[in-house]
This record gives sequence, C-alpha cells and structure tokens, in this order.
Amino acid sequence: MGSPEEVAAFPGAPVVPWPRGEPAPRPPDGAAGISVWVRNRAGDPLYWGHKHVVGISDRPVFWGIGRMVAFVGPGEHRAEVRYLGVVSSARTVRVRSGEIAQLEFWTPAATGTTTHGVLAPAPSHYRTGARSPGTTAVVAVVIALMAVTLLLARQQAVGAAMPRPVTSVLAGAAIARAANEACDIPRGTGAAGWRPPSSVPDDQEA
Repeated sequence: MGSPEEVAAFPGAPVVPWPRGEPAPRPPDGAAGISVWVRNRAGDPLYWGHKHVVGISDRPVFWGIGRMVAFVGPGEHRAEVRYLGVVSSARTVRVRSGEIAQLEFWTPAATGTTTHGVLAPAPSHYRTGARSPGTTAVVAVVIALMAVTLLLARQQAVGAAMPRPVTSVLAGAAIARAANEACDIPRGTGAAGWRPPSSVPDDQEA
C-alpha cells in the first residue's frame, strides 16, 4: 500500500474517479475510456502528489495520486504524465468503442533517478529506481573512493622517505669494480695496501 490516494479533475475534463477495489466505470454510448493510475508505495521518496498531472491528447484531465478514467472517442490517443510541468512519461494507446485502456504510472522507488516514473499498460510492476543505489549508497561510494585516495597518497609519501633499495647499493659496487679493472689495479690491492716503489740510490744510477 502507498500513501492515501487523492485525485482531482480539472474543470470541464471528461473524467470520473475509479477507486481502488471498485468495478470499472462504463463509458457513455459510442465512447471509450483511458484509465491512468498514478501509484506509489509506502517508504517511497516523498513527492508532491498534486504536481503529477495526467493529460490525454494534450489536454490536462486530472492531478494527484490515484486513478481516474478519461472518456474519449474511439481511435488513437496520447496519454502522458507530467511532473512539475515536465513530461515524465508518455504512451500512445488505441481504444475501441466501449473499451477502457488501463495504464499505470509508478513513482520512483529511490531518489537520484533520471525520470519521475514510467507510464505502462496495467498491471505494471516496473518502477524506476528499484535497482538503483540511491543517494545513501552513492555517498558511501564517494567516501570509500576518497579514503582509498588518501591511503595511496600516504603510502607514496612513506615510500619517498625510505632509504634507497639494496639494488642501488649493488649497482654502485659493480661500477666501482669496473673502474678499478679499467685502471689495471692488481686484484687484492687498494688504497690501504698500495706501497710506492723503493727509491734507488743515486750512486747506483748508470
């Protein structure tokens, strides 16, 4: 069950109410009918019911949450539901004399949807937002993404402050070894073990 239904006809509109649980009204002789039921359920986001306006063939006929039947001539007609003056959904129907075409318009099951509902043949169970994350879930995802970003930034800062990896030390040792070999320094000698040649006395010069 949704919120209490409340509908009202526009002045001069050829419509009659069709209360829940009551039999369908009978169209006048030679006429047909188009029933539109604007519906919601308990727990749905709050919408201004009087802002849902039902129109038939570009003529507003009633507003609110509930069901009414508009009497029309046989043939093709365009039914639409507007919310805050903007068309939320529309459908073309074809009716014959004495027939009533039944349409339903469910208000969204969650906020953040791109439309305010879908007009479909009755019985309809398609509701926009029924599988969407909704505002609360979207906010939770944004917070989670921000936390991950901050964690990655912190890890990068810690990594920049750490000493060089061992691989850089090994690379430096390899470069020094290659330099020593290029200078023909005998293996096993170095700065600590190098001795200059002994001097030769002047009297031994040839």
